Amino acid sequence: MKRNILIIAVLCLCVQGIMSQETVVYAVKDGMELKMDIYEADERNRQPETIIYMFGGGFFMGSRNDARSVDYCRKMQEQGFTTIAIDYRLGIVTDDTTEGKAKASISEFEHAMRIAVEDLSSAVVFLIKNGGKWGVDKDKIITTGCSAGAVTVLNADYCHANGSEWTRELPEDFRFYGVMAYAGAIFSRSGKINWAKHDPAPTMLYQGTKDKIVTYNSIEFFNLGFYGTNALAKRFKKYGYPVKIRRFLGAEHEVCSYGNVYVEDAIFFIENWLRRGEQWTSDEKFCGTKQK
Repeated sequence: MKRNILIIAVLCLCVQGIMSQETVVYAVKDGMELKMDIYEADERNRQPETIIYMFGGGFFMGSRNDARSVDYCRKMQEQGFTTIAIDYRLGIVTDDTTEGKAKASISEFEHAMRIAVEDLSSAVVFLIKNGGKWGVDKDKIITTGCSAGAVTVLNADYCHANGSEWTRELPEDFRFYGVMAYAGAIFSRSGKINWAKHDPAPTMLYQGTKDKIVTYNSIEFFNLGFYGTNALAKRFKKYGYPVKIRRFLGAEHEVCSYGNVYVEDAIFFIENWLRRGEQWTSDEKFCGTKQK
C-alpha cells in the first residue's frame, strides 16, 4: 500500500513538473504592467524551441490567460515546448452602441497593430536577456498567434525584415526562428509585400478562404494594403521563401482556432522547415478535415 502511494506521489510530481507555469512582468507601458505566462517544459522531454503565443480578439479584447490561450500553451507544453503567452496593449476601443463590436479608422487600426508589435518586441528582448532560467534559446524563438495575434506575429517579422521603427527594440542580428499564423495578414504602406533587409522567417499560414474578419486575399488602396494568406502565398512563392500553407475551402474566421486542433501539423512544421532547414513550399487545400 505504501509503495503504491509513493508511486502515485512520484507521478503527481512528474505531472506538476511538466505542467508548471509562472507569471512575470516583462514591461511596463502606458502605466500598464505587461505580463507573460511561462509554461516551462519538463527538462526530460524539453524541445530546443521556445514558442511565444499571442491571443486574438481584434485588438480590442482577449487575454493571455483566456481559455483558448491556456489550452494552446498547455498542449504545446505537453509536447516539450516551453510556451509563453503574453499580454499586449489593446489599441482599439469598443463602441458600446455597436454591442461591443469595435469600429476603427485605418490610423487607429495601424496604431493598434504597431503597439502590439512593439510589445511583442519587448517580450522578445526580455527573453533574450532573462530567458536562460527557463531554457530559452534566443536563436530558436518561434512566434504564433490567432487572428489579431496572427496579424501581430506576421507584421513583427515583416517589420524587422524591413528595418521598421515598429521593431526598433529588437537587436539588429536577431531573427525569428519561425512564424505560425492562424488567420493573419500583413499591413503595408509601401505597396506590394517585399522583404528588404533580410528574408522572412520560415512561415506557416492557416486561413479560411471565406474569412470575412481578416482578409484571405488583399485589400489595397494606392500604396496602402492588407495582405492575407492568398496574397502572401504568391509573394513567398515568387521569392522562393520557405512556407507551409493550409487553405480551408469555404471556411471563415473559425480557422483562427485551429492551432489548438492541428498540433501535430505545427510539430511537423518545426521539425522540417525549422530544424532541418528545408526550403519547402507546401500549399494544401482542405475541405473540413479532408485534404483536397
